[in-house]
Amino acid sequence: LIPAFGLGVTYRPTPNLEIGAAYSSQVTIHGKGTATSDKGPKVNVNNEEVAIVKTLTPRCRTDVVGTDTDPPPPDDIKSQNGCVDFATPMSILVGARYIMLGGDGKMKGDLEFNAGWENWSAELASTYRVVVDADALILGTGARLTLKDNAVRHEFKDTFSFRLGGSYHIPAGDNTVILRGGVAHDTRAAKDGYLRADVDGAAR
Repeated sequence: LIPAFGLGVTYRPTPNLEIGAAYSSQVTIHGKGTATSDKGPKVNVNNEEVAIVKTLTPRCRTDVVGTDTDPPPPDDIKSQNGCVDFATPMSILVGARYIMLGGDGKMKGDLEFNAGWENWSAELASTYRVVVDADALILGTGARLTLKDNAVRHEFKDTFSFRLGGSYHIPAGDNTVILRGGVAHDTRAAKDGYLRADVDGAAR
């Protein structure tokens, strides 16, 4: 279950003019699943071999807790509980549309302008948080090192969008030819040096 909500309003002060606005809430995702830890070659702490085992202090699933006697294989490099927190941003869009009417009251064309804002600088929209319920067990001493949270930073900033478009209706016998066109621009979300492959932060 991922709760979210939106709200939209439209106002028509005259037959030729429409004004509207729409709001969408942030959609926050708390994903839970499994993760696999794969150590690189010769990974050790003070020349002691390390194994990945279930943590004694879980945060993703508190019903799955490791013990001090967990053997490292087969526990090592097997499925560990993990969770990821991220969000899609809150957004607001406002717009106005002018409708050109003919003498018969039918629409001859229209012109519309929209402006929008998206809250990409919000913490979970800009930085994804990955948690794995696992410890690094130092085999020689039995000491444990809890795996750190992984923060996937995008360093996003809020974006603004602008759209201008319209249409014109040309009668063609019993039919109508409709010409449509428009231009749009979205500012970039990514700061300098933070364009990444996982989320498109470029301007459009």
